Amino acid sequence: MLMVARLVRHKGLPELLQAIAMVPQAELWLVGERLPSDHGDDMACILAAAQQTLGSRLRVFGARDDVVRFMQAADLFVLPSFFEGLPMVIVEAMLCGLPVVASDIPGPQEQIVTGETGWLVPAGDSLALARAIAWMIHHPQECQQMGRASRKRACSCYEEKHVLTRMVQTLTGA
Repeated sequence: MLMVARLVRHKGLPELLQAIAMVPQAELWLVGERLPSDHGDDMACILAAAQQTLGSRLRVFGARDDVVRFMQAADLFVLPSFFEGLPMVIVEAMLCGLPVVASDIPGPQEQIVTGETGWLVPAGDSLALARAIAWMIHHPQECQQMGRASRKRACSCYEEKHVLTRMVQTLTGA
C-alpha cells in the first residue's frame, strides 16, 4: 500500500506503522518528507524504530517527482490523518483507480464512500486501521472493484469541468 504525505505527526504515521505491524501481509511504501516549515514532533525516530520492526515491509522513498508511478504500482492508498481540508492526494489516488483507507474526518468523508470506494476509520485507531487494511488484502477482488468505483467517483466529482460547472452554478444561483 502507498501513503503520500508530509511525514508529520498529524498525518497519522505512528498509527499507520502500528497497523502495518498488526498485518503481516502488508507492505507500506511512504512517499514524502518533513518540510523545514513543519511543526511538531520529528518522525525520524518513529520511522527508524518501525524500520527495525517491519524490515523490508516498510519502504521510505522521500520526496519524489514521479508519484504517479507509485500510485500505478500500488494496490491501496492510505491516509490516516487527524485533520485535513480536502486532500488532493486522495483525489489523485482515486483517479489512479486506487481504493482508499482514510480517517473518518471532514475531507475524506466527502471523498470516500465507505464500502464502495474504500473505508473510513476513526482517526487515531490503529486497530481499526489494521482491520481495514487486512480486509483489503484478504478481499482482492472487492478491493479492485472499489478501485474502479473510486476512479469513477473521482471522475464524476473532481474533474475540472464538473468542478467549474458546480462553481458557476453556485455563484450564479442557477
